[in-house]
Amino acid sequence: MTVQNGKPGFRLNRQKFSPFFLINISLITILVTASLLLSPLTAMAASVHWVSKGESLWLIARWYRTSVQEIKAYNGLSSDTIYPGQRLVIPDGRSAYVTASRGGSFGRFTRDEVYLLARLISAEAEAESYIGKVAVGAVVLNRVRSPLFPNTIAGVIYQPGQFEPVANGRINNPPTEEALRAAKDAINGWDPTGGALYFFNPAKAYSYYLWTRALKRWIGSHVFLA
Repeated sequence: MTVQNGKPGFRLNRQKFSPFFLINISLITILVTASLLLSPLTAMAASVHWVSKGESLWLIARWYRTSVQEIKAYNGLSSDTIYPGQRLVIPDGRSAYVTASRGGSFGRFTRDEVYLLARLISAEAEAESYIGKVAVGAVVLNRVRSPLFPNTIAGVIYQPGQFEPVANGRINNPPTEEALRAAKDAINGWDPTGGALYFFNPAKAYSYYLWTRALKRWIGSHVFLA
């Protein structure tokens, strides 16, 4: 590169540039521009899922509304075998949020939050009717919006001393399909409990404190209280 003197500013002498140099500059410009444009699209088109004990590719594919084949191809898997703690990139291209659609007042929750709620429902109400499962989810969501409890699903569920499945580890088991539906129904505003903040099974546990609270509903084997 040379600079011609005696002229205003600076002027590059193009005769000193190789045509290959100019081509390389053009290619670099194109590649950088393409990466900047495509990177947001790539980020939007995939989610990250950490495999929990008992999960299968089929269940994960159903949850993210994609296919087993797509997940395997995206992650370079040659078999259907997965293991707890494994990181999977899910090519769903869909929103990572679930939005209330039946007049619910809880706004938007991430897939992970809904999945956690479903795991608690599975653990607490596995033998209950469908309405009993939704009721357990509703209690968690009622606590989320109550000033007496943490304001997130994870905060409520993992608050010390509140839910037995957290203490015994059953919270880590994958949810059933029915529990996933119940979690979504609860988020969408269905509250069979009438606003309850507590529930327990009187055949398995006794709490004088809970019996002093107002009874809202008795659904299946669970008592729901305000």
